[in-house]
This record gives sequence, C-alpha cells and structure tokens, in this order.
Amino acid sequence: NAHIMTSGVFLKLTGEQDLPAASNRKTFDQALARGREILYYKEGITATIIVEREPGIGISLRINGRREAGERFMRTQVLLAHIPILLSLSNENRIEKVLVIGWGSGSTVGSILRYPVKSVKAVELEPVLVQATSFFNDINHRPLEDPRVETIINDGRNYLLVTDDDYDVIVSQPSLPWITGASNLFTKEFFELGAKRLKPKGVFAQWLTTDAIAVEDFRSVVKAFQAAFPYVLIFETTPGDVLIIGTKEQLVPDVERIEAFLAHPEIAKDLARIQVAGVYDLFTLYLFGKSQMEEFLRNAQINTDDNAYIELFGPHHYYQTRPSVLRDTNFKTMLTHFIKELSRGEGLWDREEPSKRETLYLKLAESSLSNNLWTRAGGYAEAALRVRPSPQGYYLRGKTLATRAEWMDIKDPQSHVAREQLLHQARQDLETALAMDPEIIPAKFTLGLVYAMLTQYDRAIEAFERALQGSPGYLEVHYNLALAYEVTRQLQKAKQHYQQFLELASQSVAFANFRLIAQKRLQEIERIP
Repeated sequence: NAHIMTSGVFLKLTGEQDLPAASNRKTFDQALARGREILYYKEGITATIIVEREPGIGISLRINGRREAGERFMRTQVLLAHIPILLSLSNENRIEKVLVIGWGSGSTVGSILRYPVKSVKAVELEPVLVQATSFFNDINHRPLEDPRVETIINDGRNYLLVTDDDYDVIVSQPSLPWITGASNLFTKEFFELGAKRLKPKGVFAQWLTTDAIAVEDFRSVVKAFQAAFPYVLIFETTPGDVLIIGTKEQLVPDVERIEAFLAHPEIAKDLARIQVAGVYDLFTLYLFGKSQMEEFLRNAQINTDDNAYIELFGPHHYYQTRPSVLRDTNFKTMLTHFIKELSRGEGLWDREEPSKRETLYLKLAESSLSNNLWTRAGGYAEAALRVRPSPQGYYLRGKTLATRAEWMDIKDPQSHVAREQLLHQARQDLETALAMDPEIIPAKFTLGLVYAMLTQYDRAIEAFERALQGSPGYLEVHYNLALAYEVTRQLQKAKQHYQQFLELASQSVAFANFRLIAQKRLQEIERIP
C-alpha cells in the first residue's frame, strides 16, 4: 500500500503528529490515506519517492515518507537560492558557477537561474527523484529545460571529493542531519570538503530544520560548520527552518548593491511570491553571526565522521520532545543571541558610519514590524535609538511594544501586569516621539490604540481625532474612533465614523472582515431608539 509505505509513521511517534485512532487495520490504513492523492510513486535505488496532493498542503514531495519539498516549502526553497547568491554578489563576487547538493523539487535551482549565472551543477543521489521534477513545473521555473543546468547522479560528498571545480556558491539542501544517508553531509569533514571547493569570496549555504533537532544537536552541526568556515551567519527562512551561511572572508552585506539586483523584474517577482518585498524584508530574517558564535557554541560537541554524534543522539532527542517544543526552544535561543549581538554593538552593520547605521536599523525595524517579527523590530528600534534619539526610533519602539501588548491580550488574557507594563512603556515612547515631531500621524493613531487598551477612552478619542486632522482618509482611525465613541455611548459620532469607514473601505479586500463588523455595529446602533 503506497499510502502506508510513504506516510512517514516514524515521524509521528512524538505525540504531536498523532497516529490515527482506529479499531482495526483496515480503518487505520484508510485514516493514513485520507485526503492524499498520489500523483507519482516509484521505488528508486536509494529511496522511495512519492509526489502527492493533500488538502491545505498542496503538492509535495516525500522521500522515504518525510516531506522534503513542494508548495509548503516554497519560502525556504526560494530563499536557499536568493540569500547566498545575493550575499555573494554583495561581496563584489562575479557568480559564474553554482553547485547545488540535493535536487528536491528543483525550485532552488530554478530560483538560482533568475540570476545571470553561467552554470549550475546539481548533484542528486536518487535518479528517480529528478524524474519527478515535472510535477512541480508550476513552481520551479522548469530548471531542466535551461541549458545552464547539469544534473549529476552521484553522492554529494563523493562529488566534492573528486571534482576539480571551484564554485562561487554551494547550496546543500538536505535538512535533517540524523537521517541515515544524509547524516554524513553534516559533519566537520563534509563542510571542510565544501570549503576546499569554494572560491575565496564564495558562499556556502546549508539548510537545517530546527523542529526535529534539540538545541545541543543544532549547536553540534553549527560547530562542525564553523570548523570549516571562520565567518558564519544564521538566517531564519521560516519557523522551523534556518539557513547557515559560511564564508572564508568576513562579509558585510552591501545593501545598495543588493537593492540594485532586487530591482531586476525576474528576481523581484520570484521573491514576491514568498512575500519578500525588498532588501529589508530579506534582512529581517538575519539572526546572528560571528560575534555571538563563540558564546552560542561554548561547550558544544562537534559533529564529526568519527563520533557520528548527530546520527546517534539526534533521533533520541527527537523522540523525547515534541517538534513544536524543539522548534520554539531553538528559536528562543537564536533570538537571545540576536538581541545580545545588537545590544553590544556587534551587529552586521555596526561598523558603518552612524547616519547610515541609523537608517538601516530604522528600516529594518519597520520591515520587522510589517512581518510581525516583534522582537526583531524592538531590537532594531533600540539599536537606532542608541545611535541617535529620534522621533522615528521612539515611534517604532512604541509601536512594537503596543503590538506585543495587543497580541499578549489575545494569546494570554491572564497576563495583566506584563501587558500593562508594555502599554505604559509604549505610551511613553509614543508621547516622546510626538513631542519631538508632532506630525507623525501613525504615532498619534498608535497612541490612541494604547489609550484604548488602557481603557482611557477619552484620551484615545483625542489621539484619534488628532490623527484624522492630518489624514482624514485614515481607515483604521475611523474604525477605532467609532469603537471608542460607541464604548463611551456617543452613538451619533460612532455612527458617523462607522459610515465613513464603510465608505472609504468599500473596495478594500484587506478590510473585508472589519467591514462586516462595522456593518453589524452600525445596524445595532440604528436599532437603539
């Protein structure tokens, strides 16, 4: 039964992805197969490959039962191409030759081909996997049709051992370091092979999943990586996935050069499909680098060919802990080092001259906020304020605190004290910003939200009205002002602002749910005698 053989039962034994409850073998088999449409199934020399369509997941590729690529992985697959390529170009490196280890759905190779590279060699151990590429033609840019691509059926490590070619960029796509067959692609010796085949200004990129490894395993892989590459940067591509970047020379990303490449329509379009709108969206994904690496790796056990540390202990740690706990613990650890790096003035751009550094950090704070990365937004706003106290810096820090308080109210309604503290800190920052520059309209609006969350509705109304004076068509202000007037029983004014909101938002898809609420509130007000 193809459904059973490729369901990845071995990954479902942690208690988080529960095996289906069933009274007998037949109903158990039916439950595992439910909703899965098999498009391609073939047993290869080294792996069983399946392409399937599942509700809510789309088309995905399973290798020996584990999902490895497909629509659900698009963000990581695309960033695996763009981040190392852009970092290399930023380093004034001309990219001619790229090596990709692991084919997946072909999407990473397809994204690399958006750039003017001369050749891409893709090394894949299992030929059956490459044969399945056509099922992903709608998302992978059809890389096999590009004459610059050469697929090599071989073990990635063996290829590095015997090739004489040197590369500008090397991308290694296997992501789970304790799986037999891939585990030898995460050792010190493998990364040293990669370093030997990398040009002096080249970039090596390694994908690593963090929801299937413990912190000590994560640190073990990174320590092996650092043994080969003296300069290491860590990016988070999506919750549960990181990209480890290694270089032989110190790399300070040149934002202007990267912006110039992102202006190319094909590159911009490829990133837009994963909601990356520009260089600052890209760098909100950066977590920490060399300055924090020594502390992060202190007392870590290095993963080598001889000790096979990850292959031995990785599964043991995985089956002891739920994947979500592993992911969250790894993420919190990385965020701790992110904050330390920024607060100590050791960030990527801390050697830039002050005005440029301030601009970078303010823009990164704005982008982090728009992507709901609040810890990073707060960290960058703090970093900008350390360069120079500015109204924009206080506004962004205040907005970050207010957003965190609002989210805390949703996720943990019992945390009243912590929420109140955040709101009062946010109020102080926003008032400071407006004292320095009274014309920051978003600061007036955010201050109104803070007062509303503090149930100081008269002050909230005053702040919202001030915001409308500068921007009469501000949709969110009309909506929240209507709510505040309704709470204070000023129903005619509430009605007026609900009506203005509905008129202004009549064509807005983003405000569709708010329109429904406003219509309902308006109907209730009109029923009051």
